[in-house]
Amino acid sequence: GSGGADAALPPLSAEQRTRLIKQLYDDTRLPDKPRNLVGMAKTLPVAEMEAMLVAAMPVDAAAGRALAQQRGRTVRELLMAKGLAGERLFLGEPKLRPEAPDNPSWVPQAQLTLSVN
Repeated sequence: GSGGADAALPPLSAEQRTRLIKQLYDDTRLPDKPRNLVGMAKTLPVAEMEAMLVAAMPVDAAAGRALAQQRGRTVRELLMAKGLAGERLFLGEPKLRPEAPDNPSWVPQAQLTLSVN
């Protein structure tokens, strides 16, 4: 096919990725953005800019649930591709753990249960 919405995008070069992260960092209001003496945003290493942007991204329960469902379907499809019968593979409802300082609710994990019935 020629293009289309589902066509895979080529990977970004390191230079393109750096440029996009800098642009996103410049365009995003962050409360803790380091400033210089005249109040302009300081130039930071790309890894630091990226870390600040990731930390500022809101992660809500709906996004976590959608990601969990997508991952579950992917695992199910891979197991079926390995020859397991699809009628014996079930996806459970995603469970978001209650948030606690030592237990963030969105740590990625999968739980597989084997039944002999």
